[in-house]
Amino acid sequence: MRKRYGQPLPLGVTVNGNTVNFSVAVSSGKSCQLIVREKGKKTQPIAFNMPKEEGIGEVRFLTLENFDLDRYEYEYRIYSAYQ
Repeated sequence: MRKRYGQPLPLGVTVNGNTVNFSVAVSSGKSCQLIVREKGKKTQPIAFNMPKEEGIGEVRFLTLENFDLDRYEYEYRIYSAYQ
C-alpha cells in the first residue's frame, strides 16, 4: 500500500477501484494519524501522518493505493499537538 494525496470530500472512507480515500475533521491544535493493521493479526501497525499542511482547514485527508478493506482495519489517532 502507498500513500497518495487524497480528497477532502466526502468526509469518511471512499473506495474508488484499488484506492481508498480517508477524510476526517480534526480540531485545531490536534495532530492526526491513520493507523492501519491486518485484521486479526498482532503485527506492528502502520501509521500514516495526516499533517495540517496536507489538509484544508480542519479536514485532513489521504488516499491509500492497493488498500484492501477486507484484509485491513483502520483507526484514526487524534491527539494534542503539544504532547
